[in-house]
Amino acid sequence: MINNQEAIRAQLNFWRTELNCDRILIAQFHNGTQSLSGCQFVKFDVTYTSLKAGESDINKSDFQNVHISQYNIIPRIWRYSYVKLTMSELKDIDFKLYSNIKQYAPKIKTCIFYKLTYGGQSDGVVMYLFRDNVKIDDTTINQATEDINEILHP
Repeated sequence: MINNQEAIRAQLNFWRTELNCDRILIAQFHNGTQSLSGCQFVKFDVTYTSLKAGESDINKSDFQNVHISQYNIIPRIWRYSYVKLTMSELKDIDFKLYSNIKQYAPKIKTCIFYKLTYGGQSDGVVMYLFRDNVKIDDTTINQATEDINEILHP
């Protein structure tokens, strides 16, 4: 029997190839700590990546227990569920994420971010990164995200 981690990696590899993107990353939210007043600090971990051959992976330890407040793009993704940006647009909205992508994938030109949900709550983000300015129809990217979301939450 195939385990869930293998199934997730297979699904990410399938959609990376199908969409012709350079990398797909999954960032999943969690409540890491509380403030003194008891408010939860929402954090995320990059839990999965799928890369085209020849691409270097991120240092996952750099992306563990990261406060979402460090990234300006997160509220926009929560609000709209889907955000497509060129790297120039991302630089204006979220310089920190722009810098991180440039560090690990300097040739990326287009980013698509999709909200993942579980039980009606925001659970994470799928990041599709492309070297080219892409024209992907909404139906295809929606299907990719639905498939990834389903395999993350069987």
